Amino acid sequence: MDDKTLERLDFDKVRRRLAEHTTFSAGRHLALDLVPSSDAEAVAARLALTGEARDYTDRHGAPPIAGAHDLRQEIEAATRGKILLVQELLEISDTLSAARRMRRALSGAGNRERRPRLAQVAEVLDPCPALYDAIQAALDDEGNVLDSASPALGRIRREMRLAHDRLMRRLEGIVNSAGKRQILQEALITQRRGRYVVPVKSEFRSRMPGVVHDTSDSGATVFIEPLAVVELGNRYRELKLDEEKEVERILRELSGLVADEADALVSTIEALAELDLAFACGDYAHALRAVAPEIVDAPLPLLDFPKARHPLLDPETVVPTSIRVGESFRQLVITGPNTGGKTVTLKTTGLLTLMAQSGLHIPAADGARLAVFDAVFADIGDEQSIEQSLSTFSSHLTNIISFLDEATDSSLVLLDELGAGTDPVEGAALAEALLRHLHDRGVATIASTHYSELKAYAHSQQGVRNASMEFDVDTLQPTYELTIGLPGRSNALAIASRLGLPQEIAEAARGSMAVSEVVMDDLLAEIRDARSQAEEDRRAAAEARRQADAWAAKLEAAVHDVQSERADILSSARRQAEAELEAARIAIRKIERRARSNEATSQAIAEAASRLDRVSEVLEAAAEPEPEVPPPPSDLRPGVRVLVTSVNQAGEVLRLVGKDAEVQLGRLRLTVPVSDLQVQSHQAEPPENEVAPTSGPESTLHRTEASEDVPMELDLRGMRVAEGLDELDLYLDRAMLSGLPWVRVIHGHGTGAMRTAVRDTLRHHPHVKRSRRGEPGEGGDGVTLVYFE
Repeated sequence: MDDKTLERLDFDKVRRRLAEHTTFSAGRHLALDLVPSSDAEAVAARLALTGEARDYTDRHGAPPIAGAHDLRQEIEAATRGKILLVQELLEISDTLSAARRMRRALSGAGNRERRPRLAQVAEVLDPCPALYDAIQAALDDEGNVLDSASPALGRIRREMRLAHDRLMRRLEGIVNSAGKRQILQEALITQRRGRYVVPVKSEFRSRMPGVVHDTSDSGATVFIEPLAVVELGNRYRELKLDEEKEVERILRELSGLVADEADALVSTIEALAELDLAFACGDYAHALRAVAPEIVDAPLPLLDFPKARHPLLDPETVVPTSIRVGESFRQLVITGPNTGGKTVTLKTTGLLTLMAQSGLHIPAADGARLAVFDAVFADIGDEQSIEQSLSTFSSHLTNIISFLDEATDSSLVLLDELGAGTDPVEGAALAEALLRHLHDRGVATIASTHYSELKAYAHSQQGVRNASMEFDVDTLQPTYELTIGLPGRSNALAIASRLGLPQEIAEAARGSMAVSEVVMDDLLAEIRDARSQAEEDRRAAAEARRQADAWAAKLEAAVHDVQSERADILSSARRQAEAELEAARIAIRKIERRARSNEATSQAIAEAASRLDRVSEVLEAAAEPEPEVPPPPSDLRPGVRVLVTSVNQAGEVLRLVGKDAEVQLGRLRLTVPVSDLQVQSHQAEPPENEVAPTSGPESTLHRTEASEDVPMELDLRGMRVAEGLDELDLYLDRAMLSGLPWVRVIHGHGTGAMRTAVRDTLRHHPHVKRSRRGEPGEGGDGVTLVYFE
């Protein structure tokens, strides 16, 4: 795809808007350099990656990629021996931290199954733990080299503090002595050129023996290092130089570690950039309310974009356009009035094709399809060139000639106002010849024109279709709707009449037209009216069918309710009759025992019992048959994931006990009938973003922690930020596995660095439903309460 075509179709503007959704510079550069692909498999993979990123964001919010930096130039400089600055090392540490969070979020077993392409990219991320730990051990969050960075640095700084204290005490004794106050400009100690000095009035400089390091602008003050503290100052200066050398050695050592991990760091940054681009594509698709087009395997490329919208136009006002080409016809000739939307339709078609082949979802309706094109060529817009002294016609023709031989039967060609800018007869003939040439070569083509000759060409040529941009003559406004199958009407006379042109002039113009043109215009009007009526009839039929389906559903529900109510009544009556029957039998047996001596009475009782038995038989025959209980699923066994339908909750089968099953629902263990279960899967799946148990030490750790009693709060006070975040990650995992509904994280107030880091981590944690600061009675802003999903 040449740059001119991308520019003509506004693809560069789409890339700039996409770049606004990226997080760091490497991802932004990928967005700005994005180009369409002509490989169908690569296009399908890009679209799927965008879909996975969009799905992750919909379910979990923004990915935890914040803090990443593009430091590839600095890393390359480190390989050449450059000593990196403290800020650069901290940015490498932040990037490795972002890589660790992204790998944790995207490489879990659940995510590998649901979003395999994201997980595959995340597998490349290398957090370089040894380098990360070395930087964290040497530098604090403010960019200072820690005393603990090396034993030598710790010793030097201890001696520096002692030397500084001795120097300050001696200087304070000088400025506070009664004999020196009158010669000092003011009683203070300051620094000049790295040495500690006191401000002495220039007229008394001889009374303060020492080294002059500076004077004031007015010359009234002389800054002198008293002779009594020169040696102390020298010792402090020597230690200061030793400190600088040791800090430089530490930074050189860290830079060497960066150089050793250069390949892993560059690969990690590039993987982070690829993930950043994928999530930017997902966010942009969400903003456009876009869909993923289906990439179809077809002998020749095609496109079918229902209700397509130009991505750069206001989505609230843009009129969707359904356009297709490539299956039953390879050429589409669009006619219609000026400002009717022909150019926008061509640009929308080309731009959406470029977006789809770049892995971007497109603003269209469900059902969008695309068989990938090897190239898109466009001649759209005003091509007049003043510099080259070319007219509009010449510029258009020069542009068309430039790609005429390059277009293949796998290309898409878009031609706006074909043949315009010259004599109408010659322009129409040239336009038809160009279309025939492209048609004979099988090139998919969409062209707009005003020429009636091209309407006839499209009507008579196999594999070519007419299309028109609709125009409302009553309002004198275009509707921007594309109708495939009919050419556009000539609206000039109708518009002139609406604008007040005298009727006799309009009729004279109509009379001067060729009879065939008048007949065609009238015929098109009749066809459009008939088509509009048919469309209205179809909509009415669809609405009637929808209402019929709704009434049928209501009737079916009512019948079901009546049948259920009837069954309940019959069941209740049967139970009542059976109870009365049993009571009668008991009464008869009692009477029978009392009257055994009376033969006649016994015979009567026997007859009565016989009649009751017959009544019982009649009740049983009349009773509704009991609903058959479906047998338990054949694949029901311990470990299977099931849905308990009575409570609409999913759980795992622990064991089977006859017709019942013992099921684990979260922290609850229930015994329910097997008929109340629906099998979901054959083994319990770990939740997303959680690493599935393995045979290694990690699985043992997870099982052990899940079974321990986890406290309801975690105290991070006194810890460094990196150490605290590691403790927080481990604690949240243990708390979630133990089933705690909420926990309390104590981070204190301090500088606020720990509080900010904790709350930023909680916002991106996959298992945290929400978090909030503590109330006054709960610890206030020094505490954060965390609630799990």
